[in-house]
Amino acid sequence: MLQPFQAYLTTTAHIKVNYIPYYLKWVSDCYAFLDCPIGQAIGADQKQQFLKHISKRHEEWQVKQADYALRLYGYFLSRTREESSIDSSTAEEGRKRLEEDARRALRLRHRSYNTEKTYLAWLRHFCRFANGKAPQEWKGDDLQDFLTHLAVEKRVSAATRNQALNAIVFVFRHLLEKDIEGALQAVRAIRERLAEHLIQGIQYEKINEWYEMTQFEDIPSWEEYLVPGRRSVYDQVVYDSEIEREFVEGLEKMDDVKLYLKLPGWFTVDIPVGAYNPDWAIVMEERDAHGQPTGAPLLYLVRETKPENWKTSLRPEERRKIECGGRHFQGALQLDYKVLTRATELP
Repeated sequence: MLQPFQAYLTTTAHIKVNYIPYYLKWVSDCYAFLDCPIGQAIGADQKQQFLKHISKRHEEWQVKQADYALRLYGYFLSRTREESSIDSSTAEEGRKRLEEDARRALRLRHRSYNTEKTYLAWLRHFCRFANGKAPQEWKGDDLQDFLTHLAVEKRVSAATRNQALNAIVFVFRHLLEKDIEGALQAVRAIRERLAEHLIQGIQYEKINEWYEMTQFEDIPSWEEYLVPGRRSVYDQVVYDSEIEREFVEGLEKMDDVKLYLKLPGWFTVDIPVGAYNPDWAIVMEERDAHGQPTGAPLLYLVRETKPENWKTSLRPEERRKIECGGRHFQGALQLDYKVLTRATELP
């Protein structure tokens, strides 16, 4: 069973090749620990038992990786074993009836026409995913698997997955009258895990001498820690310190800054001393002495904002991560990386 799972990780889940042996090892270790057949689905309690066991001698990021690997394996088992015994014509008739019921329920609640179209489209998508299973047989596990399918296989954004979730929850609650609160709690937990682990699927693609990073998720924010960002990917920029706030305000005043992004917490790179999360990705345009564009290629920068005395003021662990992370970006990715305090120190 692990061999087909390995193929699934490569071709469908798009896990980076160098991570796959670890995913397979976590699954194998878990089933050996639980003394279960490798093709048997395990429960949440069993998985937690294994994760608690390995947490005693592994780092937190490894436990999270094992958690995600087991989640993917559980989803893989559920999809490969799913067999429908319902006649296709009967399933189609049931889908059409459910769609009409959903349309009436939405109009009864005065939902907009756009909402109606969106919800019905997601209902059709979910019906196809359910592979002929009758709506009366749908369970919360089906909803969890559907959202995993959207995130892992379809690479759908967090906002779009939330839209799909709302649509299917509407059907469960108002048409099927099923209580799925437990499933929703699980979905929220899975969504947090996915946000942490989608980094595994990030790839750097060199295109015309610049690197593009895919798989950004929505970034949570709080009003008191926001700065308006005209040049940022987001309308509001989250800052973690006064240095970062002043740095953002400086970026906003610089015409040669074309675009910048505060990198989210889940964007980490694996280095020998742990996981490193840099602060900023910046795109700049070279200007001459008169402030006019020179026409030179754009500059693509990775920057860390720290106090001027960061080499002596930071904890040794944090300082080593910054130094090692810098070598990663400059060496492996050939990206311009520096530690600075003020935007005026750019580039």
